[in-house]
Amino acid sequence: MARFSYGEAYGRIAGALYAAQDIMLRERGSVDRTWYVLNVCDSPVCLERLGLRKSDVSRFFWHFVARHWADFDGIPHAKFAAEFARHRAGWEPEIMTWGHPKGTDNLRTYKGLPDSVTVYRGQGMSQPVGLSWTLERDIAAAFASGPRGESNPEPVILTRTIARKDIAFVVNEREESEVVLFAPPKREKCHTMILDAPAFADAL
Repeated sequence: MARFSYGEAYGRIAGALYAAQDIMLRERGSVDRTWYVLNVCDSPVCLERLGLRKSDVSRFFWHFVARHWADFDGIPHAKFAAEFARHRAGWEPEIMTWGHPKGTDNLRTYKGLPDSVTVYRGQGMSQPVGLSWTLERDIAAAFASGPRGESNPEPVILTRTIARKDIAFVVNEREESEVVLFAPPKREKCHTMILDAPAFADAL
């Protein structure tokens, strides 16, 4: 099986993804980007019909996820963690720049991080630990109250020191200093700060 260049692989897989998008628009009236990133990238359409190697698909997977992460809502973190592990061989830092309007800034931020960096995550106490963290404690505190209008009855801030190599990509689009990890840290290895919900809400 011939190995395509990145440009050829990009064009072929992009065609499959956007064809899937058109089908979803016709059948559902809307596009669930998360669904087709998780499903189409590993489908026989990409591997068999397009004659691509797994590594070509993985390279495009990383490009597409880094490019659209800020557009996702209701991210299934556990599913993405599994996909990140599956496609890890196709990752390289430059995936942050491919076709991305802020890619150069994201890559510069990533490369400027120290080998060991402290990250924060705001969430509800009972929620599973996710992939999205931030370099800014204040941003984590805002998410602890509940993201985008939601409310967490038991807000907490998780803190963890990680290696830069544990970061899959940086997302600066929403100015949230977001770093997306390859895998969520285990809760017992994170420092947990429990916030008083009423007082915290008043403070915001």
